[in-house]
Amino acid sequence: GDAVINGIFNSSGQTTLGNDTAITGDVTGTGTLTGGSQAITIGSITSLGTLTGGSGAIDINGNATITAFNEGAGNTNIGGAFTVGTFTDNAGGTLIFDGAGTITSTGENLGNIEIAANRSLSDALTCGNLTINNGATLTTVANDLTCNNLLLNGTGILLASGQGVGNSITING
Repeated sequence: GDAVINGIFNSSGQTTLGNDTAITGDVTGTGTLTGGSQAITIGSITSLGTLTGGSGAIDINGNATITAFNEGAGNTNIGGAFTVGTFTDNAGGTLIFDGAGTITSTGENLGNIEIAANRSLSDALTCGNLTINNGATLTTVANDLTCNNLLLNGTGILLASGQGVGNSITING
């Protein structure tokens, strides 16, 4: 059956999830959390060594600080601030930012991104396809932005706030 963990989940080793899993509290630790074909819902991630996605969706309702994120085929929703050390797009999933917060990519290409709520960049962002949904704003805050394609749905806004000499926005598609 499904697993529900209410409270803090500390991962110091390898944990593989097979059924739908809900962790309503905080995930912390230096270990690895691996998703399978089922959905994973997480309250927040204070720190985690490695998060590896599978074909199932991952929904992080709060902030996420992850040392290494290996994205799977399933989409990953992030509701709060997002910081990642290394990012590998293994199977073409999409990062969907569905809550307000900052994006810190530490120079990693984050693959396909969808902005569904107001967001700002904490550093330069490189991505594949960038979609900004109706009613959402992505603010660059004087950080470089490079993407392959940009789609603004309805009233989606890309706000180049603070761009100056040496800052750039590059759309390759």
